[in-house]
Amino acid sequence: MSLKVHQPRLECRRMQIDVLADFKKIFVKNMTVGFKTNWNITLTIQIQLLYYCQYFHFRLINIIFERTTYNHQKMEKCIIVAVADNWAIGKNNDLLWHISEDLKYFKKTTMGSPVIMGFMTFKSLGSKPLPKRKNIVISIFPWDDAPSGITIVKSLEEAYQEAEKPDENGQIPEKCFVIGGGYTYKEAMQFSDTLYITHVHVSREDAEVFFPVIDPVVWRTESVSAVHNDPETGYDYQFVIYKRR
Repeated sequence: MSLKVHQPRLECRRMQIDVLADFKKIFVKNMTVGFKTNWNITLTIQIQLLYYCQYFHFRLINIIFERTTYNHQKMEKCIIVAVADNWAIGKNNDLLWHISEDLKYFKKTTMGSPVIMGFMTFKSLGSKPLPKRKNIVISIFPWDDAPSGITIVKSLEEAYQEAEKPDENGQIPEKCFVIGGGYTYKEAMQFSDTLYITHVHVSREDAEVFFPVIDPVVWRTESVSAVHNDPETGYDYQFVIYKRR
């Protein structure tokens, strides 16, 4: 994914080139005069002059860079999902379970961050955007009657670009979350930095959608919660965070 260079950086680079060119002109001019006078004395002075000019030149440019360069903050790309022990995640365009504490965890973790989803995942949410989050929906087909409050893109790459745009305060989001569905999860695995996984300790052979197996060679476990039990379903579950090695 390509990133555009911010305008102040370009201006600063041009200034750096112009200042260095001016120093070179002065040096060549003084060297020419030096040939007509005392070569040895002039050479020593010119070398010292060049040294100090270059020193102050780079000091000046560093100061300018510190004050005018656009500091690009890298957005952390995340996935959040609840998976069964056999990596099952869905059926009939719906979750396999509704665990109250897992839904609260999802809301708390994603709140304030952009969320990226496929068209069918958005439909499973009742075709309504999640509140207090920038909702980005991937759809390869025209969508004339799309509801308000969402941003429509045609690819995951475009979704990441949209998620990384500065907010109204000029701040780039610290994180974005891919929240489904199966195809989008699979595609996002190669780009993701962090996985927020709720491991639900049950196997669901009737599932239709599965999450990719988490390879321990690629991912390390950063944190593991205690085992909790959902009284409604009877399922045990844990919250686990993985980081790319």
